[in-house]
Amino acid sequence: MPFRSARRRRARRRRRDAAAERDWADGLGTDTLLAIFHRLDHIDVLTAVDNVCTSWRHAAREEPTLWRRITMRGHKGIMRRLNRGGLACEAVRRAGGQCEAFCGEYAGDDGFLMYLIEQAPNLKSLRLISCNDVSDEGFTVAVRELPLLEELELSLCDNVGGFVMELVLSLFDNVGSYVEELNLSPWDNVGGFVKERLSVYEIVGKACPKLKHFRLSNKLFDVRDWNKDKDVRGIATMHGLHSLQLFSNAVTNEGLETILDSCPNLECLDIRHCFNVDMDDALLLKCARIETLRLPDHPTDDYDLEVHSPIRMFVEEEVICYSDCCYNNRYDYSSDSGDDLDFYGEPSRFESDLDKYDKMLPQSMRTFLK
Repeated sequence: MPFRSARRRRARRRRRDAAAERDWADGLGTDTLLAIFHRLDHIDVLTAVDNVCTSWRHAAREEPTLWRRITMRGHKGIMRRLNRGGLACEAVRRAGGQCEAFCGEYAGDDGFLMYLIEQAPNLKSLRLISCNDVSDEGFTVAVRELPLLEELELSLCDNVGGFVMELVLSLFDNVGSYVEELNLSPWDNVGGFVKERLSVYEIVGKACPKLKHFRLSNKLFDVRDWNKDKDVRGIATMHGLHSLQLFSNAVTNEGLETILDSCPNLECLDIRHCFNVDMDDALLLKCARIETLRLPDHPTDDYDLEVHSPIRMFVEEEVICYSDCCYNNRYDYSSDSGDDLDFYGEPSRFESDLDKYDKMLPQSMRTFLK
């Protein structure tokens, strides 16, 4: 009996302590709670705050101002445990149409972008980091619906940055001459329209006239990149840029001069690890108006992403083969590999992804655990 009484006393003590802790948490005002929550990553708010007490749960779910600027950063290990796409959709939903900025790392795909443009029509800042499930097709569809965008980041997004084919209305009487001018095939002339090959960044420049800040970060600099100035044409259409960061980009002197001539309002330029750029006197003269200039060899201590060692020297590998079959089969692709090369035939997954997220949102937060 004495042992049982002592156990009961300890249990009552624990209940009193837990009640005191709940009273302390419930006693904080909404403004105080929001000030605390604003210091947290929104992943922590979604996965932990809801479980503390009623007042915390109410502040996290019913205050759209908390979700006006969403930040969802984290390392790759978290991505394996959580459905970050579903979390991103839930965060945007809680904003109630007031979301103005979204920053996601390992979060989001084409389906999420479709949901974002529906729920956040006034978005001004979009930062995507390591979002490899976002494609050129999905991104271009989304960015056309974001005319108010002022800040854009595409860092380590390996599947964004290519070219897409666009149908452009011909304003010329002689469509054939226009096709010839653009170096297009006669088959690209379709009923008064022509198919034009546009850079993804060129579409950004045309769709987002208010864009002021653009950040494009690659994993590492590789001197073997043969299409060195492939991003220049698109960036040159962003005439209103005030700041530009190109990290580990293959841009050359000629390409950088084109960008500088096309962006007269540029105040901040960061071209660290862009080792194809040789800052000669002519280029330094063009950069004299830039207030903040970071050159290729400048330190990367303040760079907020992982820095990889650049490949600055091209070494041609010598192929030694003593059999004629090596030359006969060197470029012989079997018919089995055709599916891997036929990337145009894959159907769009926007609708299926959006349905998946819509079904997920009303459920308990435990559904975000994989």
